Amino acid sequence: MRGAHRRRRRRIRYGRFCIFLVVLLALVAGAVIGCSALNRAPKEPDKPVSGDVLPPDEPDASPVATPTPDRTIKPVATATIGNTGDILVHSPILRESQQADGTYSFDPIFTHIAPYAKGVDYATINLELTLPGSKFSGYPAFRVPDSMIDSIMGAGFSMVTTANNHTNDSGASGMLRTSQVLQEKGLAYTGTRAERAQKNYLVQDINGIKVGMLNYTYGTYLADGTKSVNAIACNAETSALLNMFDYDHLDRFYEALATDIKNMRAEGAEALVMYIHWGTEYKLAPNSYQTQIAQKLSDLGVDVIVGCHPHVVQPAALITSEVSGKSTLCVYSMGNAVSNQRRERMDDIKSGHTEDGMFFTFTFTKYSDGSVAVTDADILPTWVNLYKEGGKQVYQIVPLDKSVPWEGTFNLEKTANGLALAQQSYERTMALVQEGLHQFDAYFAQAQQALQQKNEQLQNAA
Repeated sequence: MRGAHRRRRRRIRYGRFCIFLVVLLALVAGAVIGCSALNRAPKEPDKPVSGDVLPPDEPDASPVATPTPDRTIKPVATATIGNTGDILVHSPILRESQQADGTYSFDPIFTHIAPYAKGVDYATINLELTLPGSKFSGYPAFRVPDSMIDSIMGAGFSMVTTANNHTNDSGASGMLRTSQVLQEKGLAYTGTRAERAQKNYLVQDINGIKVGMLNYTYGTYLADGTKSVNAIACNAETSALLNMFDYDHLDRFYEALATDIKNMRAEGAEALVMYIHWGTEYKLAPNSYQTQIAQKLSDLGVDVIVGCHPHVVQPAALITSEVSGKSTLCVYSMGNAVSNQRRERMDDIKSGHTEDGMFFTFTFTKYSDGSVAVTDADILPTWVNLYKEGGKQVYQIVPLDKSVPWEGTFNLEKTANGLALAQQSYERTMALVQEGLHQFDAYFAQAQQALQQKNEQLQNAA
């Protein structure tokens, strides 16, 4: 019995030992796991792989600030237009432009002005001549070869004005052919038309700004209602194709202008430029008709007036509309782009002013509120240089740009006293236009200040 009792006690003690051992192992395992969890750094979530579907992020409870819209008025587009005066191909210019093979090249005339014409968004020049196709001549009837248009286009000009007192120098056929040649060569023009179905104005999109451009010349209405320029009568057909006004019938002119402007506005014109052939030849100041017409053009809403015909430079002026209070930029005469009107050849004026011209530039700016305004303008004086080279007389339009050295740049050294003569030309032109340029600058500064004040009000109201 004692042996059996001992075996049972050993079994009990053995069982108790096993239980104790199991409990002890469990406690040790739990302690190890707990320590491992405490000492382990938090693990970053695995990056999703293709096909994983992740739960949506929790929404951010913090408030999001709504940005204040910018209501200030800012420039969104600009268009700079450059303009120069009369092309008068007198007989010596025509003769010196003929090549050995009988053709004509007028390229040298534009050598130095070309970079300036190409440097603006749109450039214009007054085409005071006709393109009859044959029987070429200089003054008094300017009948010029078609290659003149190639030279004008090659120099970077975008448009020519064709309504002037020499429009009818080649008669009805010459007037019509001039328009046809311009169309065929792809050079824009205004002032005359090839047929009645065409518009008597242009609305040109320049850098996203639609500019309405119109060209009229002075002339005379005859008793039968037809038109006459330079005492050369137009027939019924060409009378209808020429933009002309008569100083003795200005009310009729103003009615036509009002219609033209209404039509241009209807086509989307946001700015208006009037190219007008007017004034008195060789007079350095505008006559009373010019100032009266300029005021009416301003009252009708024209932004810029560009004048030609006097063959000398006339002043620039800022004109304020008596209707709207808006200001209009006016240059009464740009002078000659090129001619043979040298001071030694002139009877009416020997001061050298007939050798002078300008490259008149102005800039339209379109704003974010849809408005369009003139925001800049400048006048670059030009001078017609004449020198002999290779047995030929060379006529060149010289831009008197003070930012570049004249000597060695514009062939002035090829002319006796060329540098001094160019400087005299510069001074003559600036004396006439400087006051107007000051008016322009003051107007632009005032307009810019008004815009800044308006933008400050818009920002404060936001």
